[in-house]
Amino acid sequence: MAEKKILVGGLNDQKHIDEIIAKVNSDEEFLKQAKKLTVKTQNLMLDVPGGIDRLISWELENGKIIIGKAEEKPAPSDWRKEKIDKNKIDLRATAGYEVSVKLYNKELNPTMAIMSGRYKMQGSVKKVLGLMSEMTLWADLVSTVPCEV
Repeated sequence: MAEKKILVGGLNDQKHIDEIIAKVNSDEEFLKQAKKLTVKTQNLMLDVPGGIDRLISWELENGKIIIGKAEEKPAPSDWRKEKIDKNKIDLRATAGYEVSVKLYNKELNPTMAIMSGRYKMQGSVKKVLGLMSEMTLWADLVSTVPCEV
């Protein structure tokens, strides 16, 4: 596995997302195992270096990434108070940048982050829990994509 380097705001910037899309969509074994994975999620990273909040939107259909995009606004952004439209997004996870980096690098257990209040979710947690094995496969594959700035 490639060594991960998380430097000045690179986690889930558009360059990193494009690399994730290429990796996921070309991994035949993953696509076979994750064919039930059809979900729309967002990750909101707060206080990314450079004074921004970053909103990452993902749409997966049968395991394949259809949409992967990053948007940025000066922190603190209006995204922090925005309620999600459950008809458009299944789940939004929100965490500070440092927590996001630790989760990405598997230095922090997601359950512990949720229980501590440092990782918050809104939306259809039930739907995502029903796809937990596929979501775990996806997270494991995504975490192999090196992130550098």
